[in-house]
Amino acid sequence: MAAMVVAAPAAAQVPMTTETYFGHVDRFCLGAGGDPALAIAAAEAEGWIAAPQAMIDEIVNPNAPEAAVRLSGPADAAPARLILTSSPPMAGHEGVKVRVCMVEPAPASAIEEAALTALVEARLGLAAAILPVWAFSGTGPYVDRTELMLGGMEAMADHAATEPVYMLNLMPTEDGTPALGLLRLGE
Repeated sequence: MAAMVVAAPAAAQVPMTTETYFGHVDRFCLGAGGDPALAIAAAEAEGWIAAPQAMIDEIVNPNAPEAAVRLSGPADAAPARLILTSSPPMAGHEGVKVRVCMVEPAPASAIEEAALTALVEARLGLAAAILPVWAFSGTGPYVDRTELMLGGMEAMADHAATEPVYMLNLMPTEDGTPALGLLRLGE
């Protein structure tokens, strides 16, 4: 997922707070269950705009041939970005696709990793599994799926044939700002 993060031009702006950032992740990724159409609808309802095709083309690759990007403001203002990708079905797991929903914070955002972790754990009702990653299923209450994650992608894909499995990853952007990406396996 970290390869999906593309640098945005720097510009002077008000930094995004941890709470504001998490609110976007909650509404667009968690609340939409990793569904790209629902995430786009939620973002556009809040005024987020479609990114230029060139920005989308930088993200598209053989592992993520479907991509969409929405921007929180004008493209030249270094906005936050909602990045959505979908993979082809996984080999050996018909119908199990991998979708990623990530909100990349605006540059110079004031996001605190400890506060972000606390917000995630409060929302999910689950502690991070390992390496600030939460593995779960359901839409609330969430079910801890750490054992599937520890079993590898095959175990997760097998389970995802009957119920989507999610991994929420906390990782730094190119400038070191903490960011969250939601990976969804399954329909």
